[in-house]
Amino acid sequence: MSSANSSSATASTSGPTNKRQRMRSECNVSNALVQKQNSGSNRHFANHRPRYRQPKRDNRRLLVPGLVSNCPARIRSAELSDLPGFSYDPITKKYYRILENGPGRPPGSTLQHLRNLAVRAGNTETSSNSATSCVKPNRNLSADISNLPNYLQQLQLGPGGSSTTRRTGRFVEERRLRHVKQQPSYSFEVSGTWGQRFSSCQFLDVSEDGRTLIGCWTSEQNNLFEGHCSRVLSFGVTVDSNTAKKDTQRMALAEDVGDMASLLDSNGKYRCNTYGLCFEPIDNEICLGSSNRILIDMVLAPADRDVTCLLFATARSFYQEQQHSVGSCPKIVTKCTVNLRPIEFNLSEEGRESMSSPIYNAHWTSTEPIWSLCFNSHHMKICVGMEKCAKILNVLSGQNFYVGSGGKNVISCIFSKDGNTLFLGRKNADVSMLDMRMTSNHKVGELAQSPSTGYMHLLQTRPHTLVTENFEGKIKLWDVRGRCQPLAELEIGHRNSSHKLPCFVDASERFVFAVGEDATVRGWSLQTGELLCSVTSPKTHQRNPLSYEQQLCMSTNDHPAISGVDFPRVAFSSSWGGRTGNSALILAVDGDLLVHELLL
Repeated sequence: MSSANSSSATASTSGPTNKRQRMRSECNVSNALVQKQNSGSNRHFANHRPRYRQPKRDNRRLLVPGLVSNCPARIRSAELSDLPGFSYDPITKKYYRILENGPGRPPGSTLQHLRNLAVRAGNTETSSNSATSCVKPNRNLSADISNLPNYLQQLQLGPGGSSTTRRTGRFVEERRLRHVKQQPSYSFEVSGTWGQRFSSCQFLDVSEDGRTLIGCWTSEQNNLFEGHCSRVLSFGVTVDSNTAKKDTQRMALAEDVGDMASLLDSNGKYRCNTYGLCFEPIDNEICLGSSNRILIDMVLAPADRDVTCLLFATARSFYQEQQHSVGSCPKIVTKCTVNLRPIEFNLSEEGRESMSSPIYNAHWTSTEPIWSLCFNSHHMKICVGMEKCAKILNVLSGQNFYVGSGGKNVISCIFSKDGNTLFLGRKNADVSMLDMRMTSNHKVGELAQSPSTGYMHLLQTRPHTLVTENFEGKIKLWDVRGRCQPLAELEIGHRNSSHKLPCFVDASERFVFAVGEDATVRGWSLQTGELLCSVTSPKTHQRNPLSYEQQLCMSTNDHPAISGVDFPRVAFSSSWGGRTGNSALILAVDGDLLVHELLL
């Protein structure tokens, strides 16, 4: 029994074992045959494979980022196509019909276009072998991507970007402003040309090329009953090379000898015109009148590329008898006028012929007090800031309508470049934003913490950045898209309590200058917010402004523009006379132009 059982057990064990071995060996043999057949078929298919398939396989590899960009196989070519009369683009993976050579054909659609693409790629014969040989991965891809922010930071300067040349120019101008001298290089007397002496400057601006300077001066008042007379004057700024050379030699000699007194003129004023600037007066024939007509506000109004106008508002007070009341005293009535007049400022020859057009010569009257003005050349609209609202005037159609200001006095206003947004600086209230595309309820928001803003300037290089100055003596930069907090605050040293002080932003929008109540001109960088310069007006030109208490004691009938304060006006340009590098700061004080040359 034992032997039988053992033999049967052995037989049963060996049977299945041999079967499994046979199955395993058969599987191994079949796998070997399959691998041999596959290898043989692959070699046979590779030898007899159509040539148009190979470029497509390579093109898929060429689309991987980081490969060589100047490989000819990445351009559209007729040799990559397996269809006669068509070209194949490996990037879009599409076929395009080859058209006959001729004008007006789409790019890459003719044989001539395809040849030009091949020449630009560096090789006119785009074969599959050359395409395969140029497939090399870029091992520095990760390093290039990691350095990309650094490259962009080097090429940019603030929002909008800038080149290295502009950045270097800004650094040079900032260094010049840091070393500005308190003593002016020389002065030019405005009053001597027309035989009329002027007492103060009420407006000053300069063209972008530095060739034209425009201002409005008030004549001296001989007695209390004579009244004021304001005149708008333009100056053509030119460069005299002989004067520049002569004064440069004089300054170098005085510095070598150490005798700076030799640079003083007969009146005891420092005079050293190393730039050779000459101011040739041009009378714009704009006189604001001599019967106590007061200038309220004045702004430049570029109507178009040929003609630049001057927009200004004046006020005149007179006595008016009351007709329906017997024995009553006459009351004082103030009448305001808004004028639009063309001027000699960035004027072309074509514009000179159309200066007499009614579009550039218009005026409007108002019995309501006016506080501020602004102009939009895109829609040819004027905003007139009044006591409890603002009025919009359309120069072309003559239509007008009112917009609300929350019952506050509009002491400043400005349009956006496209004219769709209007900013109103309100007394004892924040700046309000109005959407002019709305038919009603124009107000869309406010700039927080901006009470009594008397100056606003919207940057052209950064359309969403607004520069403001208010009665608290704070100069702020705002992003009008986020109205909660200002971008920066430039309040170092600036003083203001209750005046609309003169401010100026240069043409390149790199600096902002403001005149304080202490008759000191300060300049800041709009990129860094750094205080760059501080120039004090000479004591002979300083006036005693009215204090806030004195203004409160003024009669309620006195017009808000009559304050008795004459602050210096400031203008800056880095290309006076149209010559790049002639950087100077010009202060208009009384009847003089004080030129502070910014030498290297």
